[in-house]
Amino acid sequence: SGALKLLEPLVAAAPDDAELQALYGTALVRLGRLDDGKQALDTALALEPGQALAKRSLELLDQQRQLTGGADVTFDEEAGVAFQQGLYALDVKDYTAAASAFARSNAAQATGLASFYLGYAKQLGGDTRGAVDAYQVALQSYPDSDIVLNNLGYAQIELGRFDLALDYLRRAVASNPDNAQAHLNLGIVYYAIQRFDESISEFTEAGRLDPSLQATTDGLIADVRKRMGQ
Repeated sequence: SGALKLLEPLVAAAPDDAELQALYGTALVRLGRLDDGKQALDTALALEPGQALAKRSLELLDQQRQLTGGADVTFDEEAGVAFQQGLYALDVKDYTAAASAFARSNAAQATGLASFYLGYAKQLGGDTRGAVDAYQVALQSYPDSDIVLNNLGYAQIELGRFDLALDYLRRAVASNPDNAQAHLNLGIVYYAIQRFDESISEFTEAGRLDPSLQATTDGLIADVRKRMGQ
């Protein structure tokens, strides 16, 4: 909030300054004003293609839009500061600090967005059960989010609860058939419960949607066919 107050007159005075536009857009996005923030970040990249802060902030904006379905999430000051501290801690891979920051954000102002990132930080930090609890809170806010459903499904795979994983991952691919990671994870579940034909279908679709997964999915398909005696 403080940054935004400082930046608004500066941007008005120098609208062609790419760095100012990137800072301004970042402040808007991180306060939950997603549309205004995207406009400023796009302006920064138009002025200076490859502007690093603008690119990173747009990545975070894309994550938030996918999670919230494009809805704005407006933080009060205390919750917003803690949320940004959590994002920074994630960037530097300090997952304990990230989880603590997102928990503080939720304590100040409960949001589905902070709950999702709390779950993500806990999962990366090895606390899968804690991650499941946080993801389930996020799912109450975003019941049709393929990202939340996919992460929940993968967490249940880690816990060996393939029955629950199957439900979440089916819902994830139904919500967004283009989510390659959800197809991959669903294939893993089918593989684990020995529904091999379905696992091959899901691995194939994951590789088709995301060519960067092709080596992984080809290896998994080869393993499935070996187990099937083919």
